[in-house]
Amino acid sequence: MGKKESLQKILFLLLASILIGYGITVYSLSADESEISISGMLAFIGVFAVFDLIAVVMLLFFYGGDRKKYEEKIEQLVQEVNSLNQEETDKKISNAKMDFLTKVSQGIRVPLNNIMGFNDLVLAKKNLDNEIFENASKIHDSGAVLVGFINDILDFSKIKHGKLELVPVDYEISSLVNSVVSSNAVAAESKLIKFNLNIDENLPSRLIGDELRVKQIFDNILSNAFKYTKSGTVEWSIGFERDNNDIWLISKINDSGMGMKKEDIDNFYSKYSQFDTKLDGSGLGLSITKELVQMMDGAITVESEYGKGTIFTVKIKQQLRNETPISEKTVNRLKNFGTQISKEERSIKPVYNQMPYAHVLIVDDMPLNLEVAQGLMRPYGMLIDTAPSGKIAIAKIMNQSTKYSAIFMDHMMPGMDGVEAVRKIRELNSDYAKNIPIIALTANALAGSEKMFLENGFNDFLSKPMDLMKLDSVLKKWVMDKSKEK
Repeated sequence: MGKKESLQKILFLLLASILIGYGITVYSLSADESEISISGMLAFIGVFAVFDLIAVVMLLFFYGGDRKKYEEKIEQLVQEVNSLNQEETDKKISNAKMDFLTKVSQGIRVPLNNIMGFNDLVLAKKNLDNEIFENASKIHDSGAVLVGFINDILDFSKIKHGKLELVPVDYEISSLVNSVVSSNAVAAESKLIKFNLNIDENLPSRLIGDELRVKQIFDNILSNAFKYTKSGTVEWSIGFERDNNDIWLISKINDSGMGMKKEDIDNFYSKYSQFDTKLDGSGLGLSITKELVQMMDGAITVESEYGKGTIFTVKIKQQLRNETPISEKTVNRLKNFGTQISKEERSIKPVYNQMPYAHVLIVDDMPLNLEVAQGLMRPYGMLIDTAPSGKIAIAKIMNQSTKYSAIFMDHMMPGMDGVEAVRKIRELNSDYAKNIPIIALTANALAGSEKMFLENGFNDFLSKPMDLMKLDSVLKKWVMDKSKEK
C-alpha cells in the first residue's frame, strides 16, 4: 500500500474515532446514571483518547517523510503569486474582458442575423404594400443601429486594451466617400436637412490606408452631425495636402445643429460623455474616432457655438497610391448622389446577376442561419446545398460527383469549427479542394478577424448579420463566371 492510501485510511480512522468518542460522550452525559456510570464514561473517553493519540502518531510518521516536499511546494506557489506583477495581472483581466465581450457579441449577432435576414427577404420582394415596406425598413434601420452599437463597444474595448491594429489596403477614395454618403443620405432626407458635399477635384484617386477605419471616422462624425441637427444644413468638405510620398487627407464637417458649450467640448472625448443626455446614442462613436485618428498620426479638432452649430476637422496621413486625380464627372456624381437615387433604390436591394451555372455549399450548425443564408442567395438562381457541420462539409467535398463553385463556412461550430474544417479541406489531395473559394460566414466580427481567416485558408470574410451589398460583392468576385454569362 502506498503512502497516499495509508495516509487516507489513517485520516479516516482518526475522524471516525473522534466522531464515535464524541457521540458516546454526549450520550453518556445525557443518560441516566443508572444506565452508565461516570467512571465507565471516563473509561470510554480514555480508550478513544489513546486511540486518537496512536492515530496522530502514525499520521505524523507517514507525513513526516513528505513534509519537506510539501513545504517546498507551498513556498514555490507563494513565490509564483508574489512574482505576478501588476502588468501581468492587468493583462489577464484584459484578456478575460475581451473573451467575455467576444462571446456576448456572438450571442447577440446570431439571432440578430436571423431577424435582419428574414426582414431583408421581405424587403427584397417586389410590389410591397407601402406600409409593410416602411415598417420593414424601420426594422432594418434599427438592426443596423444595434450592429453599429455592438461594433462600437468591441472597438472601444480593443482600443482601450491596445489590441486594435490598422490594416492598410489599396482603396479608391471616391468609393469610400460614396459609401459614407450612402449610409447618411436617408437621415438627411428624413429630417429635411440640406446636405452639401465639396470635394477637391485634384484629390488623388487611390490611396493606401485602413479603408474600413477611415470610413468609420468620417461616418461617425457625419452621422453625429445629422443626429444633432434638427433642421438646416450639414456640409462635408474633403481636401488634401502633399507630404512627399504621403498625403494629409483633410475632412471638415460643418453642421447648423444644437452646438456645444465650452465644458461640453472639454469633456466631449471622455469614455461615455454626451453633451445632451436628452438625445439618444451610445456616446462611444466620437471617442473611438479620436483614438483612430491618433493611431493614424493625425489630429481632430472641434469648434462650436452653443445653439448655432459645430465644425469637426480631421487630418489623417495616408500613403499615395495613384496621383491621378478623381475626375470632375466623379465629383459631380458624388455631389448629386442624394437626388439621383430614390430611397427604395438605395436601401438594400442589389442587382441580382443570375448564376444558374453556380453551385454553392453553406455550412452552419444552426438551421435558422442556413435558412437565412439560402433565402438571401436564392434570388441569384444558384443551386444551393447545405451542411450542418464541418465533418459533413468535408464529406461533401470528397464526393467527386459534386463540384461546388464556393463554400460559405460558419466559424463557431461544435465538434469541429470552421477553421479546422477549412484546414482539413485544404489538406485533401486534390487541386479542387486546395483552390475552391471558401468564405468565412461568422458572428466573430472583432477587428483583426478577417486577417485571421485569410491566414487560415479562407478567401474572403462576411460578418453576421449579412449585409446584402457585401454578399453581392462576394458572389460577384468568387462565384460569378463571366464566360458563362449570357
